[in-house]
Amino acid sequence: MTVNRIILAVALGCILVSCEKQLNPDEALLGDYLDLPRTPYKYDSDKFNDLQIQLGRVLFYDPKLSDNNTVSCGSCHKQQYAFGDNVSLSKGLEGGLTLRNTLPLVDARQASSIKVEGSSSPQQGGLFWDGRSSVMHEAVMQPVFNQLEMGMDCDKLSRKLKEVPYYPILFTRAFGQPEIEYVRVQEALAAFVGTIQSNSSRFERSLSGLANLSVEEQKGAALFAGKYRCGDCHQGHFGKLASPEYQTVAEFANIGLDKIYTDKGLELTTRLSSDGGRFRVPNLSNVAITAPYMHDGRFTTLEEVIDHYSSGIASHPNLDARLKTVYGTPARFEISAEEKKSACFFS
Repeated sequence: MTVNRIILAVALGCILVSCEKQLNPDEALLGDYLDLPRTPYKYDSDKFNDLQIQLGRVLFYDPKLSDNNTVSCGSCHKQQYAFGDNVSLSKGLEGGLTLRNTLPLVDARQASSIKVEGSSSPQQGGLFWDGRSSVMHEAVMQPVFNQLEMGMDCDKLSRKLKEVPYYPILFTRAFGQPEIEYVRVQEALAAFVGTIQSNSSRFERSLSGLANLSVEEQKGAALFAGKYRCGDCHQGHFGKLASPEYQTVAEFANIGLDKIYTDKGLELTTRLSSDGGRFRVPNLSNVAITAPYMHDGRFTTLEEVIDHYSSGIASHPNLDARLKTVYGTPARFEISAEEKKSACFFS
């Protein structure tokens, strides 16, 4: 190739690149602010499109959703801890602490209802430790407006997002229009949270033949499903692997953490004294990395959790029947040291 032809080819290339940039101003603007893939990740959602989920992910990690631009959803729901937190109570606005331990978001439901032991039919609600919300698109906004957590208000939220150059582009891609409306913020956040799924723990991979459980892990699995019947409350193996109703029903139980509860749990939602001390039974996917445990984060290790069931269940009028003896007293499972070791291996 002659020198003139090389120069011409380079010039044509520059022109094409220049034209491409002129044809894609949105891409250029997004590139200035966000590190998004040119081709959106394929989430395989049957409810939301990939661009709605992508918008939700951007919102999830954006501290501008808080009043003072310091706290995002991801500040408390950290990916490395299965989208939970590694402290008993998380820091919110102005360093204030949340009232409860942050629930991991892995395998969060889009809709839910409350199931309690002895109840003939599920009740409305099911999300959060106290079951106060029944649909995800409402639940995702509660921390945003909570004065301890993110301290935002609805009107200010819309105004703030409209001032961000890239949000009209992302909203147009996701919903076909640039208007930043509250309901679209709800939907996008719910879309992203709904994609936070777990399928890569050793236990989950063992079910697909992609991993083999060790001898200790197999012993723990047998104890979980058999001797101690943990799955009676945790809905089969880790919850989501049980019946199809798992996707819409959340179990709530009083497990005898206290004789007197300062936090009434489900009672705050249902206004029934019989629900005092009942809290949502969490999904155990990736449980080994979601410490501390319980609604108040009182247990820092899985060993402490097992010790509670072994010998620490307190007497309470609402204690779950599955944790009582035939005489109505708190069960003492007296889990041996070897069994505790196997159970922790399985986790």
